[in-house]
Amino acid sequence: MRQSEIISLFALAAIGMAALMVGRYAAHNAQQVMVTTAERELETIGFPDLELQGDGLVLAVSGRVRSVAEQTAVRQRLMRSPGVTELYDNLVIVAPLVDLRPSTLLIQKDDVALRLTGEAPNAEARDLLGARAELANPGLSFANLMSVQNRRTNEEWFRAAEAAIDAVSALRIAEAAVERDSIDLEGAVSDPETARAVEDALRRRFDGRFDVAVDINAPPPWLSPYRFAVRKGAAGLEILACAAPDAAERSVILGHFRTRPARNARAAERCDIANGAPDDAWTAAVIRAIDALGPVDDGEVEIVDDRVRVTAFMEPGADLPALRAAAARAWPALYKVEVDIGETLPVVSPFALSAVKRPGDTRLTGNAPSRERAERWASALGVSNELSLARGAPEGWVDAANAVIDELAAMKVGAVTLNDRTILFAAPGDAALRGAIRDRLRRILPAGYRLEVAEARTPSELAASVAATIDQAVRDPSRYGFAARREADGAVRLGGVIGDGTMRSVVAAYARAKLGGANFEDDLILADGVAPAGWQRAIFAGIEALGELERGELAAETGAIFLKGVARSEEAAAAAQSVLDEKTPVDFTRFTEVVVEAPPEPEETAPPLGSGPPLPAEACIAELNRVVAENPIRFAVNSAAIDAGSDDALDGLGRVLERCPAARLEVGGHTDSSGDASANQRLSQRRAAAV
Repeated sequence: MRQSEIISLFALAAIGMAALMVGRYAAHNAQQVMVTTAERELETIGFPDLELQGDGLVLAVSGRVRSVAEQTAVRQRLMRSPGVTELYDNLVIVAPLVDLRPSTLLIQKDDVALRLTGEAPNAEARDLLGARAELANPGLSFANLMSVQNRRTNEEWFRAAEAAIDAVSALRIAEAAVERDSIDLEGAVSDPETARAVEDALRRRFDGRFDVAVDINAPPPWLSPYRFAVRKGAAGLEILACAAPDAAERSVILGHFRTRPARNARAAERCDIANGAPDDAWTAAVIRAIDALGPVDDGEVEIVDDRVRVTAFMEPGADLPALRAAAARAWPALYKVEVDIGETLPVVSPFALSAVKRPGDTRLTGNAPSRERAERWASALGVSNELSLARGAPEGWVDAANAVIDELAAMKVGAVTLNDRTILFAAPGDAALRGAIRDRLRRILPAGYRLEVAEARTPSELAASVAATIDQAVRDPSRYGFAARREADGAVRLGGVIGDGTMRSVVAAYARAKLGGANFEDDLILADGVAPAGWQRAIFAGIEALGELERGELAAETGAIFLKGVARSEEAAAAAQSVLDEKTPVDFTRFTEVVVEAPPEPEETAPPLGSGPPLPAEACIAELNRVVAENPIRFAVNSAAIDAGSDDALDGLGRVLERCPAARLEVGGHTDSSGDASANQRLSQRRAAAV
């Protein structure tokens, strides 16, 4: 063979070998790409620990899975992986071990530190619970000492643990344990409301799924004034108000009370545990109050802090001095006792009773000649007895009251006022229905009683009616009606048919004092005829009640008064209602619609005129004299009507008087010396009354 041929053969062999090596390298590289891509696919679906081997375009997978479903998911994902034409499945299905240990959590908190111990199902649950506890308790030293079990989280247990952390965080000192299906919480908090709120929230979150045990201690609320009141009537004793320092003292009080004839079983249980007793002798004073009513026929004892008032009535012939002396003896040393034991009930005139019935709001106020009658009427209307016992009822008055109360009790809506021998009955419906009521009552009412049956008007109808008066749409001088509107910006407007000139001046001045006078509009007109009974007192009560509101409207007409508006607090709303209830004449039906709105954020403003600490008596006198000297109060000629130019003087006097709460003042009026002396004297008195 020639040398050239040998060289050619060698070259061909070399080329073949290189081609083979390149082919093998390319096949190996493609196989590696296939395996790498398949590994990424497994990581994506959560199986990074499975092993993969490639042989050309064939892929083999081996390792452990927990179910057929997981095996199927792995197979499907690998078959979709690029480059895989065939798959060898070497997977082994192995069920996971069950960890029977329950997760536990113990939360301990005091004034300085918070600590978590127990066993968390896994590290993630431990960290999440720790973060929740630390964020909810800033400022406390925190330690998360929970161990980890390395298993899946039980969602129910985890939610229970979160709820326990939230409950502990709301308490000052607490400890909570969360087991497999139970939560035990113990703690202390400063007020009972928070204790109730924490327990309610914990129980609502589980609704029976966990056994929840709660023991939260809260000190009794602070009560001021501290009060006990007990009343005695024909049916025995009745507790009206009761407070005791602790459970043991309450047991002593109620135990002593139960040895006496009680009015009803529920009254015997009315005694609240509260702080604020004036001294350690409170329980002894309460027992003495119960015993003080033993010798009397009808009476009441009230203890307010360290002051005691005994009020009782006896039949004629009783030894009143001896009874008074006995009632004033044997009280604890620091208690101040006032005794008022009379022979008979007080005499009132007019003798009046008023009842109004609306869905969810039934009221009964006024007088009753005996406890038994009062209880009977209150029971018929389904309300508690708040009638005042008195004498002075006209003949047949009890029979008339029985008739109208029974008629009202059978209705869903209505109102009645019995004022001596005059009855005003308000009923809904058409004229025929009211006529039937009128006929029924006239057949059974005693002789001499005057009855009027009118259409029952809702508060909104009453307000709309008198609102027309304030807008000057009604100009009938014979129809009394009054309205006042107080706006949020302080503007005040009065309107309606009010009375004579003196009453107009007095009402306007009183409204200025109670409602403010910066933007004051008076549309009052004089009336023809005599004002209804109690008209001026009803107007004054309504104006005072409106003064407790931030803004609102007052409407009044004969026999009815309506207050609607917005108060800045629950206390202000309650004060408005109290004024209207206590100062409105009994024969006026009272309606209120007051809502409470939180005040806006306070703005720094200069203190109002007249504000500041109380003034001593000498300074009060000097300030009052200065105001009058600078702007005397003037009147129209031969009249008690205050001249409009004196409004600034009246406002100035009012601002000074706000700083003189203990002052005793004398208001005098005078005229010139011309004319009849007695007439001048009467005019002076009327002018003083107007001021």
